[in-house]
Formats: sequence, C-alpha cells, structure tokens
Amino acid sequence: MVEMQYIFQTSMTMISLYQTLETVGYIGGTFVGLTYGYLNRQLVVAICFIILAIVTALLPIVPNLPMLYVCSVISGFCYSVIQCSYTVWTVELWPTSSAPVLYIEDFAYGIGSTLASAILKPYLTGKVAADIVVDRRAKLMWPFITIGICVILVPLSSLIMYLIKPYKQKHCNRREQCSIGQSSNYGDEVMPTNTTANDKLFDRSDTPQTMMRVLFIGWCTTVSSLSTEFLMFMFTYMQKSPVQVSPQTCSDIMMAASSVYTVFTIVNAVLTVRVGINPIIYGYYAIVVVAACILVIGHYYLTALWVAAILMGWGLSAMITGLYAFTAKYFTFTNQLSTGIIMARGVCKLFTPVIIGQFIDDHSYVFLIVEWIYLMLSIAIFLPIIWLIRRYENLVVK
Repeated sequence: MVEMQYIFQTSMTMISLYQTLETVGYIGGTFVGLTYGYLNRQLVVAICFIILAIVTALLPIVPNLPMLYVCSVISGFCYSVIQCSYTVWTVELWPTSSAPVLYIEDFAYGIGSTLASAILKPYLTGKVAADIVVDRRAKLMWPFITIGICVILVPLSSLIMYLIKPYKQKHCNRREQCSIGQSSNYGDEVMPTNTTANDKLFDRSDTPQTMMRVLFIGWCTTVSSLSTEFLMFMFTYMQKSPVQVSPQTCSDIMMAASSVYTVFTIVNAVLTVRVGINPIIYGYYAIVVVAACILVIGHYYLTALWVAAILMGWGLSAMITGLYAFTAKYFTFTNQLSTGIIMARGVCKLFTPVIIGQFIDDHSYVFLIVEWIYLMLSIAIFLPIIWLIRRYENLVVK
C-alpha cells in the first residue's frame, strides 16, 4: 500500500479506499453463491479466477485513482465468488474428511504468499527523500505480471477440465434423503427431511439452530477479519510504526511468517486426522493470543515484531481453515451458510480499512487496537459456542 501511495501521489486514506471499494465488490459477489442451483459453479469460479488474476497483474500500470477503484470493485467481486464457493465445494467432495483437504488448500495459499513476497522484495522502494526520483510503476510492472501469469494457470486448468469433463452436482427432491455432499433442487442446499441420530448436532430440530448459526457466523467473521487485517496492513504498519522498518525487512518478516504458515498447514492436516479439529482450534487460539500480546511490544522493538509475525503465521495456519472445518462439524455446510459468513465478513471489511488507513500515518497503533478488538470479540463469541456445544452434546447422549 505504501508503494501505491507514492505511485498515485496521494494520501494513505485515499489508497485505503481501495480496500473499502474492494469490499463493496466483495459483498456483491456473495450473492452469486445463491445462484448455483442455476449456474455451473466450476465455470463461474474459473472465469472469476481468471479475471482476478488479470486485474491484479495490471495494478501497477493503472493510470489513475478512479481506474484503480474500478479494479478494486472487480477484484473484490471475483475474490468473493471464489471464497464463497471453494469451502462448500471441498466439503461436498470430501464430506467426512474435509479438514485435511482444506489445510492442503491453505498450504498452496501459503506457498503462493511466500513466493509472491520473494518476487516483489527486490522491487520495493518504500519512503525515500523528496529529491530522489524513482519510477515505481516500471519497477513493479514485471513482477506483478509474473505473479499474474503463475496464478492464472490454476483457473485455466479448471476451465480446461470443465470443457473436457465438467463437474456435475447431484440433485434430489425434498422428499428424498439427501446425503452430505449432494445438493437439492432448492438453491443447492442440503435439505434433511427429518432429525435422526446421524444428523450433525445443530441440524437437529431439538437444538437452537438459528441462534447457533448466528453465533457461528459472528465467530467466523471476527476471526477472518482479524486475519485479513493482519495480512492487509501488517506490512504498512511496520513501516509506519516507531520502529520504521524498511520495505526489504518487512518483506523478510512477512516471508518468514508465510513460510511458518505454509509448513504448519501440513502439520495441521496430519494433527486433525489424529486428534480432531477441536483441540487444534483451542491450542492455536492460544498461540494467536500470545502473538497479539507480543505484537504490542513490537510497536517499539523490531525483534518482537519478528516473533509476533511468526507466531501469528503459526496461529493463523490453523484458524483460517479450522474455523470452516469446525463449523462444518456441527452444521451441514451449505452455499447459504457460506454466503452468510462471507457477507458478514465483507461488512466488517467495509469500514475497517477506512479507519486504519485514515490514522495509520500518524497513529500507527490504531492497527493494534483494531486487531485486539476483533480478537476479543471472537473470544467473546467463541466461549458461549463451546458452552452450548457441550450442553447439547450432553443432552443428545442422555
């Protein structure tokens, strides 16, 4: 974001509007998840992924701020469509073992993040003296295009698979029992016909289904917002903090965090098979809390920033995917539920970047305050979720 601020010669507040308008597109994209009873999900995701890769690759050569904002809406819309789809799709394909597969998908994301940071590092300039002229556009153009070419290979392969052997969803009517991983005629949602002993806990009619869905959506939203704001603003925060970290050192720190994140996604996949998702969530939640505490110390000490970023990468390696696996354990994960989570997350993203962007230049600690607000809200929602799970599990046993 610092590089874009200098490219367009504007304030951090105006550049942060990119994130806000991206969220507008993000919220709009959530509604596409409700149309998969009529549209082919594989084709829609492939097309949106291709558009996202192209728009991202061309960011350094966007001529002005209005065009940058248009790109932000497009990228937000496409990213939302992808995110609303892939979790439900994964759970549908692997209904009884989705958590390890989701962690493997996160492993791929971690590799991509690490490689992207490594590619961009030599081309970052950061803040320089007023009399030094740097053509930041020319420096960033080719690394962005390189990243875009690498990314676009994934949706192109999916599009080719669609043309060769398209994925077809199975359908059943309301009077038939739909197994997990099958869809119904009603918006691609699994429609259990009655409550049985094999139903997931909060699919049962004798549990507070609506309240639990609201709680789970709130929990997923706050955890996702915590991770999103960390990834979105950590790089900028380190440069604006009293430590005034150089762009190259920021890249090293984020590469280290991404590497730890990547390695532990594989560890988490194995651990989930062995011990289950619940202990993973509890343990890694503690790591995130410790990382947030050290991040406060890092406001004045570079070593603490290194430790905090690495610990946060470790903790988030389980939390980002784990919250979906944890939710899918107690609900039938449908397009509607996924859309609710993504939409709620989008609403939070609509305001947070504006707040951080407006104050981070002169009051970088605002980033820390926002991170802690999301962390404490997530814990405040998670504790009653755990209590209700244990309560209704005991009632079912009785």
